[in-house]
Amino acid sequence: MEIQNKVFIEELYTITDKPLRSEHYTQAEIDTIERFGQLAHKPKIRKELIPQLEKAIKEYPHLPSLKNYLYIFYSKNEQKEKAIELMYQTLAEHPDYFFGKITLACHYITTNELDKIESVVVEIGNIHAMAPEKKVYHITEVVGYIRFIIEYYSKVDDIDGMLNAIYQLRDFARTFPAAKEAFSHYKKTITMLELRKSVKLLQERNKDQRTVVSTFKSFFEPTEEAPVFTHPEIQHLYQYGYDIPKEIIEAILLLPRPTLIADLELALADAQKRFTYYQTLVSTAGDEKYEDDLIGISPLHAIALLTELKASDSLQAVLNLFRQDQDFSEFWFGDEMTERLFYFIYHLGKSNLEALQNYVLEEENYTWSRVAVIDAIFQIGIKHPEQRDEVIQCYRMLLEHFITHHENTKLIDSTVIAKVIGVAADLKAAELLPLCKTAYDLKIVDEMMYGNYQTIEREMLDTYGQVNVLKDLTIFEFYEKSSEYDICERVGEENPEKVKQREEIFKNSFFEDSNDDDEDDFYPTSSITPLIAPKKYGRNDKVSVRYKDGRFLRDVKFKKIEDDYTDGLCVIE
Repeated sequence: MEIQNKVFIEELYTITDKPLRSEHYTQAEIDTIERFGQLAHKPKIRKELIPQLEKAIKEYPHLPSLKNYLYIFYSKNEQKEKAIELMYQTLAEHPDYFFGKITLACHYITTNELDKIESVVVEIGNIHAMAPEKKVYHITEVVGYIRFIIEYYSKVDDIDGMLNAIYQLRDFARTFPAAKEAFSHYKKTITMLELRKSVKLLQERNKDQRTVVSTFKSFFEPTEEAPVFTHPEIQHLYQYGYDIPKEIIEAILLLPRPTLIADLELALADAQKRFTYYQTLVSTAGDEKYEDDLIGISPLHAIALLTELKASDSLQAVLNLFRQDQDFSEFWFGDEMTERLFYFIYHLGKSNLEALQNYVLEEENYTWSRVAVIDAIFQIGIKHPEQRDEVIQCYRMLLEHFITHHENTKLIDSTVIAKVIGVAADLKAAELLPLCKTAYDLKIVDEMMYGNYQTIEREMLDTYGQVNVLKDLTIFEFYEKSSEYDICERVGEENPEKVKQREEIFKNSFFEDSNDDDEDDFYPTSSITPLIAPKKYGRNDKVSVRYKDGRFLRDVKFKKIEDDYTDGLCVIE
């Protein structure tokens, strides 16, 4: 099989998978090359085979391929000093040997001697520069060269270079089995590299991103004194996390409504009054696992109960928690602020849109508390079509205010403004495009949330679209759920063209797995570290991640996205 192709060069040359051996080779020499070549492909090589190959080299010293195989044998048996000595010897005896040059170039990558590489390959990225007179290449030579290029660009952290080389390898994999086997080693890296590329680009665009520094507000006098409730049953909220027995919730809901609501609002106030006390209590315990046992999740229980009671008059008492700083939010709500608290704000505030709008416009509130309220406003517009225009007008007023006061550092938050624009796009509020464009021009929009203005414009004008719509749940059903995707359902129809494009990209980018046990470790071998060397995260470490589908989660515990991260579905920023 032969093809003509352009790889890293302008000139055409021929690639073949037929042997390129000298016509003067004897059958014994050919048999020896084939025998040890097949062994070199294996992931493990028995140590006792090394003397056999050393003997064959003494018998056929003019065959450089045997020395390359011995280099591989040494490397796979951790005889690194012998491998390196042989590498230099091979190139000295056979200065034009292609694989000898590639092996030395890879060695320089391993030893961080990058300045020496061009003395071997002449011009990085131009295979023809190594042998200008060569017009026919064996596919293993091309694969070896591309693998060298991938490892070089990995070393210098050139994501575009790595991707271009991997895609070159993919193109050859459509024709040559040897390239397909090599490509299988890298294909799982493509998604991660593309994500890193996107994140890097967005980070560059977002270098002017602005974030409000949130502050703690003293709505109440600090104290260490526990509140006195009308109903002793409220104490249970301090004793349980999500494992609170159903019977306790049922009993609390049967209490007289006026005094119950007063007690629940008192519990919300207590979370603020005794915040320093609670922080010290948990910190002294010294282990995060004790937090629920020590103090429960009383404010979240109280909000959930107020929601179940449809206590919309308690909205401001709940929003007071949302007015506190990042430390307060992370202590009491953790991931819930970014994932599910908008559920409660929607239910408590759906008849008071003005209060929600005013909250978003307040200064020095925590970014993700504001985002949660913006999400709640969106749910009003999507679940109640008769209020869609009212919600769009709300978003218009928000954008106008942000644009007018774009220099106010206590108000302007790039993530908050991006959220307003993103949900406006989900509502197909194309009438807001001029305001969106102005916000982007002022560089007050976080492009890592939903992309650049052109992306938003396409989404606004696209008649198709899918959105997350809150389910109507009882308090017991809510406790059974674990994330935003459990309390919402996906509604709408995705653009068929987008689906087709995604499927086409997938089809063109990946092949069925070859046998991983026979992974090609051939031509050349090296000790270069993996392309992506992931940082080690503790399961409770807070991370921010971006998914392949564009979703962005900030400040979530690693354990919640660990499986997705391991499977390459998201990248940690």
